[in-house]
Amino acid sequence: GKVEESLKWAKRAVKLGPEGAKTNVMIANCYEKLHRIDEALTANRLAQVANPGVKYLKLQEAKLLSRSGDDEQARGILQELGRGLGSDPDLKKQVLSELGRVLDRLESYDQAFEAFRNSGVQASRTPEAKEFKLATRPSLINAYTSGLTAQRLRRWQPADLQDGSWTPTFLVGFPRSGTTMTEQILAAHSGIHTTDEHPYVEHVRYEWARIVGKNPDLGWMADQLDAEIILRLRNHYREKVEADLREPVGSRMIVDKLPLNIIHIGLINLIFPEAKVIVVLRDPRDCCLSGFMQDFKLNSAMIHFLSLDRAVNFYTQVMGAWLHFRDIVTLSHCTFRYEDIVLNLEDEARRLMEYLGLAWEPGVLNFHQKAAKRVISTPSYVAVTEPVHVHAIGRWKNYQAQFASLLPKLEPFLREFGYE
Repeated sequence: GKVEESLKWAKRAVKLGPEGAKTNVMIANCYEKLHRIDEALTANRLAQVANPGVKYLKLQEAKLLSRSGDDEQARGILQELGRGLGSDPDLKKQVLSELGRVLDRLESYDQAFEAFRNSGVQASRTPEAKEFKLATRPSLINAYTSGLTAQRLRRWQPADLQDGSWTPTFLVGFPRSGTTMTEQILAAHSGIHTTDEHPYVEHVRYEWARIVGKNPDLGWMADQLDAEIILRLRNHYREKVEADLREPVGSRMIVDKLPLNIIHIGLINLIFPEAKVIVVLRDPRDCCLSGFMQDFKLNSAMIHFLSLDRAVNFYTQVMGAWLHFRDIVTLSHCTFRYEDIVLNLEDEARRLMEYLGLAWEPGVLNFHQKAAKRVISTPSYVAVTEPVHVHAIGRWKNYQAQFASLLPKLEPFLREFGYE
């Protein structure tokens, strides 16, 4: 995350040589993260001079041209690159995914969808994809919903677990729902530190299994907990956060932002029953489409976005679990809609700070300026450095034909969340 320092060392490495292509790619990556696109393009082209046969460099050039607003030139490079690729499924899926995003901006929606579809096909052929099973996350969701009953969630009250230390706030939602934008609004407040997607709750889940014994019946595992074990798990969580923070938390509020922690909401309730939870919603159709359009690093969750129908199925599983737990958790939770934040930024930002019990700071409305100086790991890192806009609202309408057979699965959520 230390981009400026990385840039300094990469520049020194170029002078030392001889691997000019590799080090100039590093420089280009650093400049791109710092939103200095012209300098990134210069470094990329120097890398191509040093090693013109590396196809990834042409892909990077196309991405940088697209970021600079030259989608037509980017499209030409990507289409030519696509014709010359061999049998490398990883590079193919990256090229096709970027081409899809370029075509979407150029309003060639049918071609864009086909590029995204083919990108998913290529991604599914990579060794990385074969490491993960589609059933892993749904099985965990089912274990949570069947095992962590209302009775078990109500067993431990905040008064039973007082330990004199800080309690995190959790920022959750389905991927691509606007959690990164919400995080950046929060991060612009002087009293908040946000975590940028670290799996701290997963660490707690593994430690829970280590202490009481791993069992597919999470209800049984919950029954093995006592106050002493829960306090140990709370401290385990805090130690992980503080190790990454590298400084005392002090009086700042820690906001743990990881969208799919929404799956773990029952576990969060067991360990931190006094915590507050911010739930960000977005039109389910836009959520699923946006996830399908991303070139995610694959894991047991992101593998569900390799096709639109998989994304829709995953949405129904994840958000179905949220609706199940929403009515039985004892946690304080408050819902914010992406569309409301975009259309009424100040009102929603004030509501957000009021929910957290924080004083209003007008500077949070300029969150995009502060975000430009931060390293953000999610695919939204470009969008959140720009002023708030409405371009992504209703994007699914450009793909209505592709959604036609999938809408019945989403209709219950459209009604429940007010998106009919």
